Amino acid sequence: MDDTLMDEALTGNALTATALVARGRARANGLADAADRVRRFLSAQVGVTAVETRPASDGSAVVAQVWVADSRSGLPRRALPDGTVLTELNPHETDYVHDEIFVERVYAAPLPAAPVVLDVGANIGLFSLYVARERPAARVYAFEPAPEAYAALVANVADHDLPVTCLPWAVGGHTGPGTMTVYPHAAVFSSLAGDRSADRAAIRAAIATAVADSADPATTDSADEAGAVVDQLADDRMAGARTVPIEVVALADILDRLAEPRVDLLKVDAEGAEVAILGSLRQRHWAVVERIILEVHQSADLADLLALLTGAGYACDTSTVDALRDTGYTNLTAYRLNPAAPVERAAAVASVPPPGPRERLEQALAGLGVPVELTVHRGGGTATAATPGTASPEVLAELAAIWAEVLDRPVRPEDGFFTAGGSSLAAVRMLGRVRARFGGDAGLADLMDDQTLAALAARVSNNSTTED
Repeated sequence: MDDTLMDEALTGNALTATALVARGRARANGLADAADRVRRFLSAQVGVTAVETRPASDGSAVVAQVWVADSRSGLPRRALPDGTVLTELNPHETDYVHDEIFVERVYAAPLPAAPVVLDVGANIGLFSLYVARERPAARVYAFEPAPEAYAALVANVADHDLPVTCLPWAVGGHTGPGTMTVYPHAAVFSSLAGDRSADRAAIRAAIATAVADSADPATTDSADEAGAVVDQLADDRMAGARTVPIEVVALADILDRLAEPRVDLLKVDAEGAEVAILGSLRQRHWAVVERIILEVHQSADLADLLALLTGAGYACDTSTVDALRDTGYTNLTAYRLNPAAPVERAAAVASVPPPGPRERLEQALAGLGVPVELTVHRGGGTATAATPGTASPEVLAELAAIWAEVLDRPVRPEDGFFTAGGSSLAAVRMLGRVRARFGGDAGLADLMDDQTLAALAARVSNNSTTED
């Protein structure tokens, strides 16, 4: 304390010594809370494997050390059952979209030997990969504005040497700056609309359908308990949501800029922006596009899209994906009845490099309103959280048996549920069995904090001891 403040404190002219101490403690507590908030937020970002935070010594900022996946993109990589190694965001999304595209072939369409394809809402690039495998001579333009998804897209295109031009644009009805809401753990629901309530409802509906379809008779959860688990899983998928600045480019401007004489397939998965995207087109653009496949997110938009497309000279078909039957989503396929003769033009658009891990995390932190001194490391790191206490050997053994049965593989105390191959739905089944056997209310939040078998066993053991 300087002499002036000391004098004021002693004479009562301004602050008392007690008030100054209280102010200092409040400031320290505020920084500690901010450091914890930053740690939780960074831990929820895709690719982050560990986080350490503390208040800066001078009280001016939060100091954050972050470890990310040891890959070129700073994002996780995984081999799929067919042997394909992909950079991904969330295993459950990769598995679902891979099955939708490669097994159910929901985007299958007759294409010439060397088609031009626009992949709007490319995510990590699975549809672009599908097209490249089906038509090696294809020319694909993949558009994805979400930073982490775009980094994964570029990595997968490079790793598999795909004939794909990657562009970090949000395709919309106008050209200019914009924002989008990004959900790190529900990346396929990230959108320009930014309606978090509607997005959570759609996420919850998809989860509820998946849980119902994979109901486990070994659990004893009531309907209310199952609903609570679904709610918790939906909240978990919403964790770490943030708004990011993006570049929006109208589809009409994209077609003019690409100058392709013909687009054989326009695939659009734009989370509710379908009417705006197609509404930017003029007759000269419709004449270039042969076939369109849309995922329509708003049932109210379907009639408008059908009228727009039929009026532009397309025949239309609709269908519903069973896993999304309760979300209101509809797939719409349109194809030209009378294809127009293309006009020869030259195309010249290059891929745009993606942001690196540090740039992505700095952009994510910008919305928190907390000054952060950030250091990013690849690989290594320590756990972001730990549960005090020791696991009862009996609890550890019983939990190991439950995990082994759900995961269909033996497990060790140091294994993490998700790193051992567990999915979110498998976690729901596993936690149901844990509650049935040990009581309590163990949920996904506990599993996210205590991901290893030993840590969860310690938490269950401590809870059991407290209840006794």
